Amino acid sequence: MFNLAVIPFLGWQLAYLSDLTGTIIGVLIDYSLAKKWGYKLLDKIFDEDTVNKIKNLKVKTHRQTEFSFMMTLSSRLLLTEISYYAAGLLKINFWKFLAGAIGSHLLLGVPGYYFTGVLFSTKTIYLGVIGWIVLIPLLLKIKNRYFEN
Repeated sequence: MFNLAVIPFLGWQLAYLSDLTGTIIGVLIDYSLAKKWGYKLLDKIFDEDTVNKIKNLKVKTHRQTEFSFMMTLSSRLLLTEISYYAAGLLKINFWKFLAGAIGSHLLLGVPGYYFTGVLFSTKTIYLGVIGWIVLIPLLLKIKNRYFEN
């Protein structure tokens, strides 16, 4: 959310690049942690049968980039770090995973940052007004879902 908040000050391109940089750093850290200590952590969270099922999962070598793309794309709106950690556990090739993660980031990130930038742009005031007309009622409707009074 911080990166979206700085769009009016930095522009959508720089805000997006900072988010992409953070994603790449997060991928590196989460993937490395999972490769080194992944199952020790899972042993503390799940029962032995579940951990064994996870250990037996294998991703086809020729599908690793595609799998990484789809996994990070589907988790982009929730907890992306789980997909980064899972890639390390599943022993997906790091470079194939990074390519898939960046691909999904570009697919959702660039349009999201661009349109958020449009909402704050004075050059496209009509699109911005339309965006805010849609966004404000939506935010008012969901605010009680996440916040107490």
